Amino acid sequence: MEKENNIGALWVKQGQKGQYMSGYVEINGVQTRLVCFTNQYKKEDKHPDWNILLSKPRDNQAVVQEQNNETLSDQQLNELDSIPF
Repeated sequence: MEKENNIGALWVKQGQKGQYMSGYVEINGVQTRLVCFTNQYKKEDKHPDWNILLSKPRDNQAVVQEQNNETLSDQQLNELDSIPF
């Protein structure tokens, strides 16, 4: 992989509720940490396989515990459906 095109990295991890990814992206010198969870509401091919969330670090707790408890609302899912891929 060419380093000039590399904008981040993800690591696959195992949590209490299954597999997830954590990592970061760096754009214009700003590094943003994120986590990715499988889309539990996927019913059609046009629905995303993974949802990407900003990582929220917590004192003495794994980031995944908070993020894993978050779910997308029906409105957010409909908005994702309208994304042309």
